[in-house]
Amino acid sequence: MDSNQAHPVRPRTMWLGPKRKRDLDLEIEQASRSRPCPSDSQPETFTAGSPLARPAPIQRKNPNVVPKIRQVDEDPWLTYESTVQIFGRPIFLARLRSNKAELVHIQRLEQEPSSAESLVETMHQVAHRSFPNLLEHYRHGGQDFLVWEAVELSVGQVLGSRCSIDEGALAAIVWPVLKGIKHLRGQGRVLATLSADTIFLTESGIVKIAGAEHSCQIDATEMDAATLKLMALADVVQSLMTRSSPGTKWSPEAQSLPEDLNRLSVDELLRSKFFEQLGSGGELKMLVNVVNKDACHEIDFLGCA
Repeated sequence: MDSNQAHPVRPRTMWLGPKRKRDLDLEIEQASRSRPCPSDSQPETFTAGSPLARPAPIQRKNPNVVPKIRQVDEDPWLTYESTVQIFGRPIFLARLRSNKAELVHIQRLEQEPSSAESLVETMHQVAHRSFPNLLEHYRHGGQDFLVWEAVELSVGQVLGSRCSIDEGALAAIVWPVLKGIKHLRGQGRVLATLSADTIFLTESGIVKIAGAEHSCQIDATEMDAATLKLMALADVVQSLMTRSSPGTKWSPEAQSLPEDLNRLSVDELLRSKFFEQLGSGGELKMLVNVVNKDACHEIDFLGCA
């Protein structure tokens, strides 16, 4: 058996280790070309429990221009070695051969080459700090592979843990999601899907929304709370609020947030007093650590059963 072929493992394994990530602040205002959403199938996007990839330092002369995603015409397994396969899908957790502390997420695409190129181009055009960074595009043996930056866990995993959520953490999660939605809206695009399983947190507590590469271009007249996925975000908010500690008293702004997401525009939501409490993001970094420790304890307990 090929030593590079990974074996399927059970879901929700937490990857703990000395990963050093560098998050890129990619703010662009470029128009994206139209690519309709597939109506007969769900896009291949990241779900709970799938770690992504490491960011690479990129120097930019113009802060408003995103460098093209590097295409490498060689076998990615010459540079990386796979460790596990996620959920039996064509998605792998891998590490850099030259630095085994550097974890990456490698996705093997099953589309035709032209479709893969379209996906990569879309991700380049919609790049934003609220979305995972697509680092490299490998092409080898008639197959395409994408290398993504690393995330630690999903909001879905937070909901599945025993950790509690307060207003600071809630605001820190929702704000970047709204910024990502606004960024896509400015390009005439909307997310194809949004749920707790497509909102991720990095080790340093940065929020990343998966699936921007599958975003759809629609007419401005069709943009509303449903198509912009504000209603879906309201569902996530309601679920997070049920994870508060006993006796927690939510502010009026927090209590009205789910309803506001259904009736207000993105710009009005971003001006909400609720987000005045945003800090440096330390609350989410702590949340990631606590969720990982909780999962580690659960694994140890099950191992002793």
